[in-house]
Amino acid sequence: MERGGLDPTPTVNPQANIATVEFKLLSAQERDLSTIAVIQAWREKVGILPYVRGIAFSGEVINLGRPVEAVLSHPDPTHLNEFADSVVDGLRTVASVFDVRSDHTPGVREIQLSLRPEARTLGLTVEELAKQARAAFFGVETLRVQRDREEVRVYARLPDQERDSITDVEGYLIRTPSGGEVPLSHVASMSMGTSPPAVRRKDGQRVVTVTADVDENVISGGEANDILENTILALLIASAPGLTYSFGGEQQQLESLDALYRGFALAMLAIFALLAIPLRSYLKPFIVIAIIPFGLVGVVLGHLALGVATSAASFMGFFGLSGVTVNDLLVMIDFGRAPLRRRRSSRASKAASVPSC
Repeated sequence: MERGGLDPTPTVNPQANIATVEFKLLSAQERDLSTIAVIQAWREKVGILPYVRGIAFSGEVINLGRPVEAVLSHPDPTHLNEFADSVVDGLRTVASVFDVRSDHTPGVREIQLSLRPEARTLGLTVEELAKQARAAFFGVETLRVQRDREEVRVYARLPDQERDSITDVEGYLIRTPSGGEVPLSHVASMSMGTSPPAVRRKDGQRVVTVTADVDENVISGGEANDILENTILALLIASAPGLTYSFGGEQQQLESLDALYRGFALAMLAIFALLAIPLRSYLKPFIVIAIIPFGLVGVVLGHLALGVATSAASFMGFFGLSGVTVNDLLVMIDFGRAPLRRRRSSRASKAASVPSC
């Protein structure tokens, strides 16, 4: 693949109803535009696509989630989808908030079968009806063939011309336990319905997730979440007491930083104890640990130079940098004290070689 072109082997594996386009940009040293500027220009060029349920743009190496991500839950799935649509419509009215979408889908149309009362007199059950209907129209595994290192499964089902219309379903013959055959329409009633392609749950509750991106130059993810919580969700909860929500994405990562702060403090105490033992001093470890704030200065200057906003990943990187900084300082101190140790060793050798009177 030529640099800067389309990648023929994208890193994502989309589903059948999802289209993905992936670009690889030139290195940062060879281009003047940032990744964020390229994404924004691409977004403005694409605009609104007809018959597309949702579209998202991403160019992050480390993805900690969307700046805005709300997980909604309600006992009634129908109302839950309506509330999610209301949240999506509300977020779209907020300036500099884009790529707003929810993960619920309208559902796939399907034929739903229910067993008639007279079918039970023939000895048929719902399980047997479903098993025969699935075997006829989807297929049932009849054989497995070993081909080189792969195992090929062979399925048997009706020919295409006998399973491409609703009348084929109505006329399919169901075998009874006594050996007789009756049309499916005589033992089951059929109705058209919809079925969700996926049901998402969290802590045993059915949930729908609403996500959005923000323009960091105009509004931050925290500000957008405040508007979502205090305005949009507050109005929904007032009219629907059973609605609950929680935040995810970057907001959840920022909340988890509290635990990192506590762990960082404990790590500093452990470093102090480990340094105090070999250095045989309580003052010298403080001098070594005092170098850590200079690492934070470097992190801030690096973000300013690259034009990158600080995030949860920035703090995680700083915590890791603290250990590297302490280790490098110890190596530098040991390197600086090496000549002094050599001189002391030389003096001790000379003193030992002087003959006594």
